[in-house]
Amino acid sequence: FQDIGAKSAERNLTREHKTFLTPGDPQAFLKKAGIIYNFYYDKGYREYEETGPTSGVLTTHEAETHSVPDCMTVIGWYREALKMCGAKEIRIVEEECRAKGGSCCRYRVEWKM
Repeated sequence: FQDIGAKSAERNLTREHKTFLTPGDPQAFLKKAGIIYNFYYDKGYREYEETGPTSGVLTTHEAETHSVPDCMTVIGWYREALKMCGAKEIRIVEEECRAKGGSCCRYRVEWKM
């Protein structure tokens, strides 16, 4: 499912949504997470909190659907998008998951430049 997410990012972020990318600045890209979410989903919302120069936390709230495959797709999508922004050694860990009983889906994101 991560591969599906990566292919989706590659396709969409090289075409109709390429203006979301911020080459050389993954933080600026991640700060658009809420706006990007609204292009793909009708229900719920996503927030991003910067936790350091090369790290942060993405949190999805009140999504209409939630499953482990959905979350893996999100991880793959963001990993590929961050690569497209110039990030390297990307690490994304889902710390909380609605499909596993959590109140939201929360992903800790870290990378190197």
